[in-house]
Amino acid sequence: MVDLGLPQIVQSLKAQAWSDEDLLEALNHLEDGLKDNIKKLSSFDKYKQEVLLGHLDWSPMHKDPLFWRDNVSCFEENDFQ
Repeated sequence: MVDLGLPQIVQSLKAQAWSDEDLLEALNHLEDGLKDNIKKLSSFDKYKQEVLLGHLDWSPMHKDPLFWRDNVSCFEENDFQ
């Protein structure tokens, strides 16, 4: 769902003027769940495992500038291995 752009769709829906409080609450809950999933999918350990196995996927971590900012120092560990 993350790869298909659901987080952007949820943000777009939240930006609209909804009068239904239950809908807004559900959108907020969905957005929080998606953020948690992105964090799990974007771990440096998962990225490192993909690199070492030679199975890189076009996953959220490859698209997220925050992932690269947060993990740039991890690349320097163990003499850039």
